[in-house]
Amino acid sequence: MRDASHLHSSVVGGPSSYLEEHQAVSTSRQGLVAARGLAPEEVAEIRGLAEMCNALEGLDLTLNLAPEPPPGETNQFLCYHDGVLAGYCSMYPGRNTEMSGMVHPDYRRRGIGRELFAAARDEVIRRGARALLICETGSASGQAFVSALGLPRDMAEHRMELRSFPVPPPADERFRLRRAEPEDVDTLARVSAEAFGDPLDRTRERVTQLMAALNQRFYLGLFEQEPVGALRVEDYDGRTFIYGFGVLPQHRGQGLGRRILTRTLEILRAEGRTAVGIEVETDNVPALALYHSCGFEIVRTYEYFKVETPSG
Repeated sequence: MRDASHLHSSVVGGPSSYLEEHQAVSTSRQGLVAARGLAPEEVAEIRGLAEMCNALEGLDLTLNLAPEPPPGETNQFLCYHDGVLAGYCSMYPGRNTEMSGMVHPDYRRRGIGRELFAAARDEVIRRGARALLICETGSASGQAFVSALGLPRDMAEHRMELRSFPVPPPADERFRLRRAEPEDVDTLARVSAEAFGDPLDRTRERVTQLMAALNQRFYLGLFEQEPVGALRVEDYDGRTFIYGFGVLPQHRGQGLGRRILTRTLEILRAEGRTAVGIEVETDNVPALALYHSCGFEIVRTYEYFKVETPSG
């Protein structure tokens, strides 16, 4: 999640003490609204506020505008003042999630960012989750908000965008990339968990949720018929993003990551998708070198800050 610009976090939830005390009736357009899904008019309001905040500081806010959340989860929080959308905070499904948010420039320094953050954090605690709050390095207001909260820095990521499509490596009949199907959930979860060192059960839960979304698709890279890597493609608002790109540790250093990525880009190019982004941790030197060599350039950097909860 991001305040006065943005906040991100990793979360899971239900009714909380904070929400019970502060939840408002959406039709009143006053105070905090914990929404389980968004109406079209609310999405339009949020988009308008995001455009204002982005233009003010030259940012690119990432917000969850899904009309319907997973059952039992509250992932979107709106704050109204006199009928005006003064702030918005959203997070993504799962036990390890990211929050993002913003506050209207005319309503900053009124505690709205803290109010939204408290509501989101209560939801994280209710869900027994872990959370990260993300702030773009170029956001002076967001950085000040994080500093005021005293949150410890966890890591940072570069967002990179494709500037030119790469030349694919010579063909190798032992390699194949195919789109994953629902029956591949266990394989995808295993590959992703091993590639990133994440718990298998939580990874499977996340893959299952994303597989059901209409704007998400997974690809599996196979070498001699054995899964060696995977990634996820997300289409959002006219842009395409590559997430969760990982290669099994025992298959690294063999050029398979390059084959998976270049073949995916060939597919996207054939579909007419040219606005392609990817994210990478700032200290992942091998991945940065691969992405640069495949035509990507760094455009933004986001820092992740740990939100203290009982689940860590």
